[in-house]
Amino acid sequence: MLATGRPLTAGAVFLLHGPNATYHAAWSSPEGLATGAPRAILWSAAQILSGKGIRSIDLGAFDAAKPGLARFKLGTGARRENLGPTSLLPPF
Repeated sequence: MLATGRPLTAGAVFLLHGPNATYHAAWSSPEGLATGAPRAILWSAAQILSGKGIRSIDLGAFDAAKPGLARFKLGTGARRENLGPTSLLPPF
């Protein structure tokens, strides 16, 4: 519940690292989806983060098996880039 007494309809978490941000997690209620809240949150976040010097937002992996999420990411103007996996090998 928000301080206004209205229920929360959507939210997002961004991780900041240098001049970049990563779209880490998000949630939306059916009402939030119906009103376009996820796009509004991403747009607002981009404006706020840009004002803080952030130059790019990583939206995470593109998964064609999740067409709604893929459409959302591409609909933001994101570019699909093929990147290999990142591995951390601890010293043994």
